[in-house]
Amino acid sequence: MRERFHPLGYPVEIVSGARVVLDIAAKLWGAWPRLFEAAPVQIEVKIHDGPAPLGPPAFRAPRGELRFCSDARNYAHFEEAGRRGSIAIAQSAANGPVFGHHFLEALTLSALDAIFFTPLHAACVSRGEVGTLLCGDSGAGKSSLAYGCARRGWTLVSDDAVHLAPGPKRMGVGASRVIRLREPGAAATAEQTIEVDAAAEGLRTRECARIGPCVFLRRRPGPAAWREIDKNAALDYFLKYLFPRDTACARRRLREFLDRPALELEYERMEDAADALEAL
Repeated sequence: MRERFHPLGYPVEIVSGARVVLDIAAKLWGAWPRLFEAAPVQIEVKIHDGPAPLGPPAFRAPRGELRFCSDARNYAHFEEAGRRGSIAIAQSAANGPVFGHHFLEALTLSALDAIFFTPLHAACVSRGEVGTLLCGDSGAGKSSLAYGCARRGWTLVSDDAVHLAPGPKRMGVGASRVIRLREPGAAATAEQTIEVDAAAEGLRTRECARIGPCVFLRRRPGPAAWREIDKNAALDYFLKYLFPRDTACARRRLREFLDRPALELEYERMEDAADALEAL
């Protein structure tokens, strides 16, 4: 059996003899429209009767390949040149979150980033057709500020990951409609994270936006203030989140993308930061 889906708007064929695999793919990506006309990627999923994976797989990215390996019988592999991937997973794990998130979704989205998109560690909210990237390391407040802006009427594109499409249009595609919130300074553990379904809260969402301002967040006491930051510092920020991938192509694309000054927004109160963004 095979079915075509469009994760991030890109055509992907999932091939498997197990109906449950196609059902999981439909749950992940069934609502995505086709956004890009391109040759499809193929992912074949093979089910075996061996033991379930001991845990989430380790990720490696030798040149031209992607590998997710939990153990000798539960693994995923993708070859960029052939645009084909395969997953081996135990029957007992095929209907669980480890397979859906750590194997199927992780391999597919990583493959699309390898052959087509450039991944950006950022949240994104938009007003009209133009999206604003909210950038910063863990704890900077990306998701919280994205949530605050969405509650003010902005449109949520993504709370923590944006996939930059090739070409001059600067199109960024979001991967999640769930906003994960935690207290500033708290560890990013499942127990300390609140998941907010944007649609269930009546917040506007969209799959993509033309990326405009690139805003880095820094919390500090006092009123909100803006300053420009060095282009190379912005480039280094995005590249460090691509490890262990080969970053040569991404470096070229990001240099083109960072064609205007990046900004840093210093703030203490979330309301002041949202006000500053609306005045930008």
